[in-house]
Parts: sequence; structure tokens; C-alpha cells
Amino acid sequence: MSLSLLIQRNLQWPYIAALSGGVVMSILPHTMMMDRYREFYQLYIGGAETPLDADTKKLTKQVCKDILVPEPGCEFFACYGFEPVHMGSFKLIKGCIVGLPLNFKYKTMDDIDRDKIFVMQKDMDHDKPQPPKWNSDAGVALLDSLVLSENAKKFAIARELEYCNSHYVWVNSGLISAYGFMAYWMGFATNVMLNLKTRLKPWARGGLYLAFGASAYSLYLVSHDAYSFRQDKKVDRKMGDVSLQYAVGGLEFYTKALQRNQAIRTMMGEEGAKIFRKSGNRNLFIRAPNVPLTKRRDLMMEICMEKSAPLPGTGTPKPVEV
Repeated sequence: MSLSLLIQRNLQWPYIAALSGGVVMSILPHTMMMDRYREFYQLYIGGAETPLDADTKKLTKQVCKDILVPEPGCEFFACYGFEPVHMGSFKLIKGCIVGLPLNFKYKTMDDIDRDKIFVMQKDMDHDKPQPPKWNSDAGVALLDSLVLSENAKKFAIARELEYCNSHYVWVNSGLISAYGFMAYWMGFATNVMLNLKTRLKPWARGGLYLAFGASAYSLYLVSHDAYSFRQDKKVDRKMGDVSLQYAVGGLEFYTKALQRNQAIRTMMGEEGAKIFRKSGNRNLFIRAPNVPLTKRRDLMMEICMEKSAPLPGTGTPKPVEV
């Protein structure tokens, strides 16, 4: 029996193996390979791991207490960039990890180590990033966006912990399994109903299988993004509802994130416009895997207004300061 005929008669086994591999690979980063991902996100200075500062460690303990999550189930570390990251889940044996950026230790703009911040700027004649022009309007705005209040830091930490308290890992692997099986069943049923094995050549049936696979993958992306979108709104609402301080912190966190993106967009010129919009939201073409920052900011403003006590004798809420 030729190899091609053997493959045609047993095509389901390679497909099942590939599907199983896809499911396993979606789970590994949150379980057995979580330490590898931590090494990837870890902030290194001078070749050595940068530990979290004492004040940030204290904040993590306070947040765990405020939102009632098991502190031993999560490990915090210093990550590169300006956005917190997370991997794993409290619902898994290995727990989770949360990376907090270096700017969490800044209390004033004087604390910022400006020599370690580089941006690809619009007036550069070469491809290597250069230090921003700190005296420009965009430079001052970027500096200001990197300094967060204690409330903003607590909200960001709480948000990442709440993501780790979700069922994302299982939902994602379930979606991969469901749509992978759907693609296989579509191919199998079409073969049986239309007798394609005798009516079509192998290359034609292969093209049909690819079309089924592409359709299933598209549906997976739509479902995944819809779940992530819903999760963003749910997490923001839950963390904003913890207290007025957390809601105000969330409002500041998203306001500063938009300010940072706008400053970077200005510095990068045309390249920046490809990444960020004028509002500070990311430029997305088709997919929308996350709620835009402007909408997340507006939600936190709404929660702040809900929690603000009316001014005496007026019935109007007190103004929320960011």
C-alpha cells in the first residue's frame, strides 16, 4: 500500500493528533510552561532579574486582602514594558503569576530613569530607538503618564488577579476543541453524504477540508474575542465595585494609559498613527479582542459617579478627581 493511500484512509488520526496538540499548547503556557513565560516577561537590568520594590510588594498584599484572593496562589514579579501581565489561574494547580511594570515604583516624575526609555521617533534617520525629547509636550505627557497613584496601582493589580480568577484557560481550550471537532465533522459528513471520495480528486477534497478548517478557525476567533471582550467589562465592573478608591484608581489607570499612547503616537509620527488612534486606543483592523481603553475609562467614570456621595443640599455627586 502506497504512503499516499495510507494517509488518505487514515486522515482522521493526523487531524486528531493536530487538534489534541492545539488544545495542549493552549494550556501549557498557563501550567507546565508558566515559568518559561515568566522568564520571557521578566525585567532584567545588567543581566540580573529585577525584584519588585518593597512598596509594590506591600500593595500586592493589600490588594489580595481587599478582593479576597489567596495570596499564596499567585507569584508577583517585575516585568518589562508599561503594562501588567498575567499567566495561569487560581483554578489550576500551579496557580498564577502576575508581572508588574517598573513604573509601579515611581512616585514622582523625578523617580523615572529616563535613560532606560526609548521610542522610535518620527524625525529619526535610522531604525534604532532613541530617548524621547523630554522637554517636548509629548515628552512631558509621557513622563506624567508613567506616574500612577496608589489607587491606580491597586486597581491594576486587582484587575490582573481577577483575570487569573476566571475560567479563561478552560474556555479557550474548550473553544479550540469544539470548533476543531466541528471542522472534522463537516468534512466527514460532506464526504459521506456526497460520496466525495469517489467524485473528487484528493487535492480537491483537501481544498474543501481547508475551507472547513478556515471557517471553523474564523468562528473560533469570533467566539474567543467575544468572550475576552465580555471578560474585560466584567473584570472592570467587579474591581470598580470594590470601593470608590478602586473605581477612582481605575479611572486614573485608563486615563494615563490613553495619555501614554497618545504621547507615543505623537513621537513616532506616521508609524505611531499605524499603532494608535488619536484617542489613544489601539488601531485594530478586523478583530476586537479587548474593550477599547476609552470605553474602559468611561465605564470607570460611570462607576465613580455611581459611588460618589451627593453634595449636601444639592443631590448632585461630588466631582471625581483623577
